[in-house]
Amino acid sequence: MYSVEIRVGEKDLGDMLGQMREWFEKTRCSLLEFMHYGEMPGVAVVRARFATQACADLFQSVFRQGS
Repeated sequence: MYSVEIRVGEKDLGDMLGQMREWFEKTRCSLLEFMHYGEMPGVAVVRARFATQACADLFQSVFRQGS
């Protein structure tokens, strides 16, 4: 299992989740787990776990914004 964590401002979380949903549908990467939670005020963490390193790396390259 290959995990990626992305930190995002809570005000941007809705848009980011929408973009991620489109990405998952487009790439058809094998997603094993997906969750998000508040890390601290104003910051959310999105955690995705994949079956392959290639999908995890691709997801990270698309969505990690200087985290």
